Amino acid sequence: MISEVNLSEAEFLIVGWALAVVVCGVVASWLILVMQAFFHDKRIGFACAFGGAAAALAMAISQTLSHVLLWTLLTVNIGLIGWFVWLYARKPFVYIPAIVLLLSAMGGFWIWWRLARAGLLSAI
Repeated sequence: MISEVNLSEAEFLIVGWALAVVVCGVVASWLILVMQAFFHDKRIGFACAFGGAAAALAMAISQTLSHVLLWTLLTVNIGLIGWFVWLYARKPFVYIPAIVLLLSAMGGFWIWWRLARAGLLSAI
C-alpha cells in the first residue's frame, strides 16, 4: 500500500510545472512522429490520423464505447508508431522525438507516482 505523503506548496508547483513540460513533450514528439510517418510511410500516418477521428466519433456516441475504443486505438497507434520508429530508428527525425517521448513518458509516470503518494489521485 502506498503511504500518503503531503506535498508542500512549492513541491506542488514544481509537480504542476513538470506536468506541463511532460504534456508538451508528449504532444510535440507524438505529432512529429505522426507527421514523419505521413512523409515516409503513408499507411502508418493515415492509420494514426483515422484512429484519432474514430476516437472522436466514439466519444460522441457513447462513453462506454469510447473508453473501449480509445484504449484499443491507443494500443494500435502505439504499435504503429513503434513499428515506424523501428523501421527508421537510425534517422534523427525519428530518434530525437522518440527519445523525447520516452523521457516524457517516464516523467509522466514520476508525476503520477508522486501525486498518488500524496493522496491526490484517490478521487480519480
